[in-house]
Amino acid sequence: MPSILFVNRVFPPDPGATGRLAADAARHLHGQGWDVAVLCCGPTDAADVHHGVDVRRAAAPQGQSWRDTLEQISALARGVAQLPPADVTVLMSDPPLLGLVGRLVKARGGVSIHWLQDLYPDLFDLVAPGEAPSAAVLRQAGRAALASHDRILAIDVAMLEPLAAYGVPRHRVAVVPNWADAWADGGRPAWPTAMPIAMPTAMPTARQGLHVVHAGSLGRAHDTAGLLDAAARLAADRTAIRFTFAGGGSARHRFDAAVRARGLADRVACRPWLADAALARLIRSADLALAVLDRRAAGMALPCKAHLALALGRPVVFCGPPGTGLAALLRDSGAGLWLPPGDGAALARTLAHLAADPAAMQRLAAGAAAVAPSQAHAAGVARFHGAVRDALGVTAAADALVQVPPALAALAGQDLGLCRP
Repeated sequence: MPSILFVNRVFPPDPGATGRLAADAARHLHGQGWDVAVLCCGPTDAADVHHGVDVRRAAAPQGQSWRDTLEQISALARGVAQLPPADVTVLMSDPPLLGLVGRLVKARGGVSIHWLQDLYPDLFDLVAPGEAPSAAVLRQAGRAALASHDRILAIDVAMLEPLAAYGVPRHRVAVVPNWADAWADGGRPAWPTAMPIAMPTAMPTARQGLHVVHAGSLGRAHDTAGLLDAAARLAADRTAIRFTFAGGGSARHRFDAAVRARGLADRVACRPWLADAALARLIRSADLALAVLDRRAAGMALPCKAHLALALGRPVVFCGPPGTGLAALLRDSGAGLWLPPGDGAALARTLAHLAADPAAMQRLAAGAAAVAPSQAHAAGVARFHGAVRDALGVTAAADALVQVPPALAALAGQDLGLCRP
């Protein structure tokens, strides 16, 4: 069977959604007979074998500044160069601009796949608006690198338009939506996870009205003003709707402070990251799951926890840009609703209507139950496996560059500020 190398900044037991997706895919492919290896960052160089998968860690800082990001890319590029060439190398989008290493992969005779969870460098405009001007060199290199891969795996159809604008032929792009964690199927994670917060002992109990849950990060790519506005409107109308926000992210501190300042703490519960079992119980306790995305992030990102909620049979209200695959899925399956981002009045009206219409809630729940198998772990890794098999037949371009892009060496010593949420 062929060999495959996954390259990403994090990998379990480190927390992080991209690492968990890589772990799911690695374990599945190993079970299908592939020779699987993983290269990620760590505090020191290390090597281990888990479930038959060779896991190598390259020493690199774990921060999110430009300097940290460049050092992470450089460390992973050196690791790729030192490992035996794999038939297929999957470069994820954490750290941003990791796709720059694709030319090195192709120069060594392998098939380069860029698995895009977030579309950088475009997303920098939203998450790093105050960057240093010299970082524009990396922006230009990152856009050029997108067209150099043999195959790009995009998590949403909305990514197709910006990819085409950067010269990526449509036949080189496969849309592979994310999936729910393995434990949502009743299985166990491939690797133990190191959650930074212990799971709480109390979970929501029986109540009247709706319980709406947002599970995941709140960062610069997520609209929070509309959420606060909707919660305030519903509280003023004394509608029996309660919210729970569980997770973290760069916007969580400001969001939690705004909840307290606006007197919404009795309606909006703010919880930290939860362990798997607690998160599953929380989502299952919800009547609705909430997913949000800033309109400026259209085609660049997608809230992955929506797939987890759907796999657990919970309908989703998605407040985000139109034209995404998630919005179409909710519409076509009846598993949820789409609303424009930032419109707190529309969200409040929608939730108030659903709270007063049990039949409508039952229809949404039935739609979520019907679509749940397609969002589950087993279906997701099978889609991924099919896309990788297809890409293996692609012939790498002959003009690949051997060196890691010189922009990394030129800028690695500069302090360019933050580049991620």
